[in-house]
Amino acid sequence: MQSPLLQEKSSFLGAFGAILKVLEVSIQTLWDARRGRLTPAVVDARARHLGEHVLGLARARITVEGAERLDPEQAYLYMSNHESLMDIPLIFATAPRPPRMVAKAELFKVPIWGPALKVAGFIPVDRKNRTQAFASLKEGGAQMGEGTSVWIAPEGTRSRDGSLLPFKKGGFMLAFQTNAKIVPVGIVGARNIVRPKSFKAYLDQEVVVRYGEPIDVASYGVDRRDELMRDVRQAIEALRAPMPAKV
Repeated sequence: MQSPLLQEKSSFLGAFGAILKVLEVSIQTLWDARRGRLTPAVVDARARHLGEHVLGLARARITVEGAERLDPEQAYLYMSNHESLMDIPLIFATAPRPPRMVAKAELFKVPIWGPALKVAGFIPVDRKNRTQAFASLKEGGAQMGEGTSVWIAPEGTRSRDGSLLPFKKGGFMLAFQTNAKIVPVGIVGARNIVRPKSFKAYLDQEVVVRYGEPIDVASYGVDRRDELMRDVRQAIEALRAPMPAKV
């Protein structure tokens, strides 16, 4: 077992290693895009590799439940709770096919990483600009129409205390636009690796990612949007139930 001092050092080195890996993948992605060699399959493989690499640096012990019920060839709209920077690597590493994410527009302004996100098909949303937000939803719909899954955090931001925040409506409008099936996802333990408002990683943490039964949006209709939001929220709440204590 590592001493506290060595554990602290390892967590710092792991965080630094994750930043270097993101930089490496971003440069590769921009280079491939410039040469016309960036395909959805390349982005899928790169996202999977990035997620697994980052989780490996944290030495996270991951259990995946329910993913076997999903069709890797189908485009889903994944919705999960959002408590940690590790949520995205967890989705990349465990979903049957890595989705693109809907993310706040500020991330796309980060040098190298932001342009790489854009060319890879990730979707910026400016929550302060309603017109741009609707354009982003349209872009997300086009992605799903081409067979690519999308991940969105319906809370809109990371929870600071672990509770499930109120849901935003935008992701559900995207679901109605595309008639996509929503896959509720519960992530348990990610906040123990990287806490809210922190970049330091705590090593050797247990995490569970639970994929729920897909919810068919077509059976609701826009006039039942509030009911759909309630059902998705209840599903995520059930899936994010704490792991049973070890005996």
